[in-house]
Amino acid sequence: MLAQGFTLYAIVSVITLAVSGFLIDRFSAIKVLPFYLLPTMAAYTLVITSSWAFTPIVMMILIAMTNGTSSVLLTSTWSEIYGTKYLGGIRSITVSFFVFSTAIAPVLFGYLIDQQFTINQIFSMMLGYLILANALFLFKLKDYQPVKIA
Repeated sequence: MLAQGFTLYAIVSVITLAVSGFLIDRFSAIKVLPFYLLPTMAAYTLVITSSWAFTPIVMMILIAMTNGTSSVLLTSTWSEIYGTKYLGGIRSITVSFFVFSTAIAPVLFGYLIDQQFTINQIFSMMLGYLILANALFLFKLKDYQPVKIA
C-alpha cells in the first residue's frame, strides 16, 4: 500500500507543479507563497491526530502538493523580490541551505528518536516550525514592495 503512495506522490507533484505555475502567472508568486506550506501543515496535523490506516498515503499526497508548488514557486518568488540580475547567486545560496538541511535532518531526527521523542512530538515540532515560518512571512509581507525594473 505504501508503494502506491510513492506513485501518487509523483503524480500529484507533477499536477501541482502545473497548477501552481498557472496560479503564479495569474496572481504572482508573492500572493501564492502564503498558501504554499498549508498542505504540509495539514499533513503533519493529520499524522499527529490520526491513527487512520491511510494516513501515510494522504500525508504523501499533501506533501507532494507542497513539493510540486516549490519547484516553480521559489525561483519565481526570488525573481519578484530581487529581480533577475542576481538570481543565480540567490539560487546558489538557497540551494546550499537546502542541501545542508537535508544533510543535517537524519542526524537531528536520529538524535530526537534516541532521546525518546515520539513521532507525534517530532511532527508537532515540525508543525510548530512551519506555523512560525508562515507567520513571520505574513508579518513581513505587509512591508513588501515589488522590485522596480528599469
